Amino acid sequence: MHAALAIMAALFRRNNSSEGTYLDVSITDGVVNLMSLYLDQYLAGGEETRPRSGVLTGKYACYGIYATADEKFVSVGAIEPHFFQNLCTKLDLAEYCEHQYVEHKQDMIRAAFQRCFLTKTRDQWTEILSNEDTCVAPVLAISEVVRDRHLRARDTFMGACHPEYGSFEQVGPVLAGSLRKQPVHRVQAYDVSDCDTILSASGFTTEEISRLHETEVVE
Repeated sequence: MHAALAIMAALFRRNNSSEGTYLDVSITDGVVNLMSLYLDQYLAGGEETRPRSGVLTGKYACYGIYATADEKFVSVGAIEPHFFQNLCTKLDLAEYCEHQYVEHKQDMIRAAFQRCFLTKTRDQWTEILSNEDTCVAPVLAISEVVRDRHLRARDTFMGACHPEYGSFEQVGPVLAGSLRKQPVHRVQAYDVSDCDTILSASGFTTEEISRLHETEVVE
């Protein structure tokens, strides 16, 4: 993702300034960028993020994971006050509506939430809360994600076929604007490369592709 955004930014700059850009793409830089919220917090004020030290690390009861009666879990992300108030109301815990960020109340609220969530199964809570603006969602196993009705309705998965392993599914193109209805993807055998085909379809000439091979830019 970091590399793709860098490429798009470089293309935008070229189109608007006629200047090219050398892209030194680093996985480490991408990870640092994803951690920018906590790194900036430390750089600006010296505050180091630890478990239960901030809103997104469990300091407040409104953001966390809670067990349910069937030994599964729901996630709660009710950071905004109206979501938190809706959740408290639906859990019959309206007395906590005005105490969302009162620090000495957090253990009490967290325990009350947990007692409530243990009275019903994960799917029961999902049915009760999912359409009530509470920011509560089920924590799904991978096997449940691939069966999810919402994802299936959005054609998130597509068919694939491998010459040795046969037919299976894989994640399809999910970027906004992508064509979701895709034909079965024919997976190449491990010793077959479609690198030249992709480069040619991207506009590289035969001579340019040969030069990329000669300079070991591609294999």
